[in-house]
Amino acid sequence: MHIVKYSTTGSNTCLYAWDSVTRTTVFDNCFDDWSTVLSEAVDAIKGFVDTLLKNADLIASIAVVAALGAALVLALGSLSVVALA
Repeated sequence: MHIVKYSTTGSNTCLYAWDSVTRTTVFDNCFDDWSTVLSEAVDAIKGFVDTLLKNADLIASIAVVAALGAALVLALGSLSVVALA
């Protein structure tokens, strides 16, 4: 996460947050009051990270189910078949 403070020509102070991994702008707003900008920036970044963690949990769950399914297929494939007459 990259966070940069910059100013506009109108002397507004701005805060820009960018995630280089997902190439997503998380926050880009200008304010006169720093307490407002910090509160909103923290909320935006927290929401972004929460979404990333939820997606990671889903991907991990899918990987575990796939691994268990592959192990089951291998285990069933190794069982001997006995013909009864």
